[in-house]
Amino acid sequence: MSQAESRSRRIAPVWRIVVTGAVVLSEYFSLPYSRSAVNYLQSRHWLVSAVLLTDLIVAAGLAWLTVFYLKIRSGAAYALLGAVALVFGLLARGLKAPEEVTHFIQWGVVAMLVSFSVEPFMSALRPLVAWATVVSFALGALDEIVQLFLPNRYFQWRDVGMNVIGAALGLAVYFTLRAYRNRAN
Repeated sequence: MSQAESRSRRIAPVWRIVVTGAVVLSEYFSLPYSRSAVNYLQSRHWLVSAVLLTDLIVAAGLAWLTVFYLKIRSGAAYALLGAVALVFGLLARGLKAPEEVTHFIQWGVVAMLVSFSVEPFMSALRPLVAWATVVSFALGALDEIVQLFLPNRYFQWRDVGMNVIGAALGLAVYFTLRAYRNRAN
């Protein structure tokens, strides 16, 4: 292994953490403005379209990750992704406002990023799952706690639950895809 390859392997895991941190920070920094954005989209009757577009982008990202990046060619993996999409759809149908779907999406993506960023530092699966679960759930709860200190925002246990469910779905997708990737290698 050349010196450049060795350096690249040491730096790559750090960039995973930097990207994950940037995503989480952008979530927290956008909290004071998100209600205004939702109100604007509602006033233009674009909210449902914006949420649907977000869902499609995340679905396309997962499809790309599965097929092209991880190169998974397993029907069972695709069936599991379909089952997660079905659970997501059923949960989304029970929500009273379309913007609540974003709890599932954003915390599922954050959970996948947290898992991806700590994976290079942990060789055993159980500590990785435990660490990713604790961090993802804590970040989801912290999202609601921060809202206690913001004007026009408020803490809701229901939102904490949706954040945790979203993180759990993201963790299920990540670790299933990881298992199929490892099996293929």
